Amino acid sequence: MRTIRSRMTPLRQRMLEDMQIRNFSEHTIRAYLHCVADFARHFRTSPEHLGPEQVRHERYVMLSPKLLPLLRQYWQQDKPRPWLFPGHPRTRPMTTRAVYSICRDAGQAAHLPKAIHPHLLRNASTYCYTSWISIDFP
Repeated sequence: MRTIRSRMTPLRQRMLEDMQIRNFSEHTIRAYLHCVADFARHFRTSPEHLGPEQVRHERYVMLSPKLLPLLRQYWQQDKPRPWLFPGHPRTRPMTTRAVYSICRDAGQAAHLPKAIHPHLLRNASTYCYTSWISIDFP
């Protein structure tokens, strides 16, 4: 992999190493680092100095290396348009109620002791990402 030339803060170095360990392509690594740099420029501070009020709007997390091939397979088989996860009818996006029901049903099927909902999953994945905890499954 070519060297990415930029000032390397400890946070940026950790992010770069994590992506390299996960075998992200050079193009993907450059794109992620570029987005984080744009994010920092927008707020005029390092991402590690941002509080929840600045990052509340959108949360981008890296996909598991195991999830990307599954999404690609789904895309090639179903060719969903115009939505990646269409609702009913397929010309409409999936509703928030449908997402909530899917999460709830999956939690019940797994016999989890607590109710599962999208907000819980978002918070858990954000926590794992910011704590550098792997959430890959075998």
